[in-house]
Amino acid sequence: MPNKLSSLIALFFLVFCSQIVSVFPQETTAIISGVVTDETGGLIPGVSIEVTNLDTGITRTTTTGDEGRYQVPTLSVGNYQVEASLTGFQTGVRTGITLTVGRGALVDFALSVGEISERVTVTGEAALVETTRSVLTDLVSQQQIADLPLNGRSY
Repeated sequence: MPNKLSSLIALFFLVFCSQIVSVFPQETTAIISGVVTDETGGLIPGVSIEVTNLDTGITRTTTTGDEGRYQVPTLSVGNYQVEASLTGFQTGVRTGITLTVGRGALVDFALSVGEISERVTVTGEAALVETTRSVLTDLVSQQQIADLPLNGRSY
């Protein structure tokens, strides 16, 4: 009987702990998504999208779907470059994309008809948007933490 009771208590504890973990998920990644169109605004399927982490050199590739949309999930935080290329169009490059934890960057392309050897590079910050959840969050920088008043306490 004591073995059954201890097994039941252990099972309850495991179920309880697993529920706590699922209530407070910790996101440590980000996402880049967007739409690729031509000069007239028409959606372009089959565009090769290459996402490169400039801090680590790791590259991930994907292709736009039938509606010209792409999505690259589970990216580590850091600075990124996104390149869109398709035969018959100029290659589009976007740099200056900084991802933070749990945020998404919307990187849209409007490709011009031209030779493959031509590249159009746009440097600038991508719009950080959260399109999957309606949660209000903010990122606290190390400087903001250092500037917090300690109310006379000395750690």
